Amino acid sequence: MAQSRVGFHFADNDELAENLQNTLTQYLNKNGVEILDTSPALGQPRNTDCQTWIPSDSIPCHAIFLWSVESSKDADLQWASLCLERRQSEQQDVRCIHVKLSEDVRVVHIKQGRILTAPPGTQPQDLANSLLERMGEPSNNQLGNASEGLAWNIFTGYLKPVLSGLTAKIQEYVDEKNSGLQIPLALFIVVPKSGETLSKFSDDVKMQNDCYEEVCNLIIQGNDAGIRGRQYTQNLHRVRKTPGEEWYYFVGTYANNTQTLYDMCHTDKIINEADKLDMVQKFKKRLTYILRHPYHLTNAARHCIIDYDDSTQEGDSFNSVLVDAIRNHNRDT
Repeated sequence: MAQSRVGFHFADNDELAENLQNTLTQYLNKNGVEILDTSPALGQPRNTDCQTWIPSDSIPCHAIFLWSVESSKDADLQWASLCLERRQSEQQDVRCIHVKLSEDVRVVHIKQGRILTAPPGTQPQDLANSLLERMGEPSNNQLGNASEGLAWNIFTGYLKPVLSGLTAKIQEYVDEKNSGLQIPLALFIVVPKSGETLSKFSDDVKMQNDCYEEVCNLIIQGNDAGIRGRQYTQNLHRVRKTPGEEWYYFVGTYANNTQTLYDMCHTDKIINEADKLDMVQKFKKRLTYILRHPYHLTNAARHCIIDYDDSTQEGDSFNSVLVDAIRNHNRDT
């Protein structure tokens, strides 16, 4: 019995895609993959009824779309992609994989789509191996775009009340200490590329010794989900690039909701690494949009989202990343 089933989709008269399908079929067959016939009824366009080829049993089924430049202009193929992506979300009996045969191809699809790039010169066997790897990955059909909800959650439950009260709290601290400290009236929000958020900034392996300190806690009161006067603790930090250099003071936090995406990948194992990285970037993009929209925040502190690559120990130290972000913010305000 076949381990998986595949139906290829491409535009009519697309010789490049058709030849590639024939070659891929040989490799996939050798690995126990059954190739299903997606041909339409006689006289009908290839993608007029794009779902009748899907069997009713429980064997995994994948729709592989081969997109050349010409195929990307084909209305029938675009419609087939839309229908099958929707079926992937709603019925969960098919998974879509999109293969771009050129960097110039623009694939239009729903959020669930998976994209591989196979430009001219790609070896068919290498592409077949990539397809087999994707087909064997855990399915996240039921998850949708988790990053969207996480971005709204951290905004409504945390960032909105904190940003609304942060300016006054920083000014109050400076006045009480009478120190003349230059503290940006902003919240610095760190989005780690890996999604992993630590208990403290100092726990990061890329934070250099003697270059970071927590100064104090600022207590901000706000309203959240009907709870009036809820207290939020926000840390005031100071950081410098190297010992002996000038300290930079700032209020900052991790975007802690990305930890959920990290756990979904590394603990629960319900999404793969590529999906996790993609969702973290979508989280950052959505959160940026929310925070920039004038409707959501009025008379609030500024914010600065820091895109931090913690996926490798190479590159800039964490304290250097923070200092550069503070300097850029001070220069632009």
